[in-house]
Amino acid sequence: MSPARLWLLCAAILLAPLSARAEEITLRAPDADFAFSGQLLGFDGRYFRIDSAYGILTLDGQGLVCDGAPCPDRAAFAPTLRIATDPALAPVLWPALVEAFARGRGLEVERFEAGARHSGLTLRSRGEDGADGALRFTVRLHTTDASEGVADLLAGEADLLAAARALTEDELMLLQGAGLGALDGPHRQRRLARDALVPVAEDGAPPLPVELSDLMLDVLEPEEGGAPLARGGNQADRWHHLTGGASARPVSPSLLPYAASRGARTRPLQGACGLRQTARDATLRSGDYALTVPLRLYIPAPRLPALSRAFLAYLDSDAAQRVIRRAGFIDALPAVASEGLSKERLRNAVLQDGASLARLRSLVAELGDRSRLAVDLRGDAGRSEQQLRRVIAALQRDAGDILIIGFGGTEAQSLARAEALRERLLAHWPEGADAMTARGFGGALPLVCDDAPGAARINARVEIWLAPSAQR
Repeated sequence: MSPARLWLLCAAILLAPLSARAEEITLRAPDADFAFSGQLLGFDGRYFRIDSAYGILTLDGQGLVCDGAPCPDRAAFAPTLRIATDPALAPVLWPALVEAFARGRGLEVERFEAGARHSGLTLRSRGEDGADGALRFTVRLHTTDASEGVADLLAGEADLLAAARALTEDELMLLQGAGLGALDGPHRQRRLARDALVPVAEDGAPPLPVELSDLMLDVLEPEEGGAPLARGGNQADRWHHLTGGASARPVSPSLLPYAASRGARTRPLQGACGLRQTARDATLRSGDYALTVPLRLYIPAPRLPALSRAFLAYLDSDAAQRVIRRAGFIDALPAVASEGLSKERLRNAVLQDGASLARLRSLVAELGDRSRLAVDLRGDAGRSEQQLRRVIAALQRDAGDILIIGFGGTEAQSLARAEALRERLLAHWPEGADAMTARGFGGALPLVCDDAPGAARINARVEIWLAPSAQR
């Protein structure tokens, strides 16, 4: 967001209560002494949101008469959902999700372009004899980076923000001050999908490992635990440039989004201590790959129309997760990894300074022929009720004992982490008490070197391992 636009938005927020109210509406009960006037901020087909002398109010419009030029035509109302979205999501994922949502409701979809960075889809009922049906829903997409997306929210030009980074503390404060809610709260943000930055070999060059520290200096923010493009304004918004934004430019070594890297000669990441990582579905799904990019959806507090809310609910469904997967992104559904304890991870464990071969042998014996359930349960994901239910559904599909293993820190810390997850799972699945065992292996099987930005966050994790009978 440019400093000038940010200043103007801040001024608008601070001075709004003092400004004259042009184009106001009045909501009144026809047979009672009840009326509220104010500037119309939104209408969802039933509820009016107005900026009144008493502050911002949301009023149920049933039984009320609306007077004033801005009053909507309630009979012909068709909601519009405006999404400020990262460019990685605009061309494929959003249209795929909207079209799948429409099919489930028997609606016809038509895409449209409205400028260089503006597009959308209209959803109509099925018409008769080739005629267009009635307009039911419109989704408008503004392709932009996170900073400009925040500006869209503040200016009332977007209802949702899909970003490739977490919002900064300053941005969160601005949004909350504008009456849009605490967007860092559990009900105001969700992980829509995962992507990643993947180094690829140039034509004719061997796919040698690339130093992780070099990439982190270029595209990562260490204060968010090393998560790619996490917090920090302009540097974080370089994802927009790296993945096909309007100012895309070559980066050395060459980097591609994960979906675009399929079929290319990818290069493994390597840390100063020699640990290596390869981008695969399982390493992205589990959050182990250091350059994984969570694509977040921010949902401000103002009430959305019923169809918009239905679309948001659909995004959380397993059906939507399958659409996300088909679009080339990593979805939130747990999946049994095709391999058990990989050679890459064993190599990393042996290379670790002070590695105990006796402890490593014990771990290998413990895991045996088990398969890992690929799912990321770090941070908020491990506390998400829906994600826990998805994990339990995956565990219930197969009989057999389940190992919940903590890694990172001391053995006591890793065991406490594993036991905490077991307790959260038992709160939803008490019948699984006999099947689940918690173990802690401390610093065994590190994912990244200790000196890498965010190493503590990446290495501190809980993994779920299934009995051999659960392999598929």
